[in-house]
Amino acid sequence: MKAFFSSLRASSTFEYTCWIILPAMHLTGLAGLFLTESEEFFKSLVPFHLVTSLFIMMIFHQDWNRSFVIYCIVTYLIGFGVEALGVHTGLIFGHYQYGETLGWKVIGVPLTIGLNWLALIYSAGILMVDWKVSSPIRIIVIAFCVVFLDFLIEPVAITYDFWSWENNTIPLQNYVAWFIISAGLLWYFERANFRKENPVAFMYVLAQCSFFWGLNILLYLFR
Repeated sequence: MKAFFSSLRASSTFEYTCWIILPAMHLTGLAGLFLTESEEFFKSLVPFHLVTSLFIMMIFHQDWNRSFVIYCIVTYLIGFGVEALGVHTGLIFGHYQYGETLGWKVIGVPLTIGLNWLALIYSAGILMVDWKVSSPIRIIVIAFCVVFLDFLIEPVAITYDFWSWENNTIPLQNYVAWFIISAGLLWYFERANFRKENPVAFMYVLAQCSFFWGLNILLYLFR
């Protein structure tokens, strides 16, 4: 199995194919969610889309050592844990609850939400490591970028029942929490002992930003 994935990573054809697949998946999802005739079907595909996108990106990770596996597990657990505390206390992000779109839930939190944190922080971290500036500046700037992505995600999430906010109001507290948590996880990413290279991470980030930005525009103009 290890040899199989190594051969995939070594294949430029497969890499270029994934550069096409990732944006194609996001573009198809954008159209499918926006069109009322297909909205419910594509909502049911959201967990599959999230898992598949992360899987494609992880195929191209260059260094599957013990430190990387621990990093993935810890990041997932922290992401899931802060969401669980957030849902049940309202002290982290504010008062909100998850809908059904993100799939199976444990203690009121979708299992996919930890994967979402892992995908966002990992891909953002990959883009961060080559910056020729000090580590604190890199972490702060990229953490703000992650918060901006959440700003794009929120209206889409509310519209399509990813989650909902008390009084339908997104509190400033949510964005502050996103910044603090993202900065902490990016700090951990920088210090974890594994090779930080992935040729499709940039495409994942670009596809995510384009998807949520595009869907926000369509919802604003036509809904």
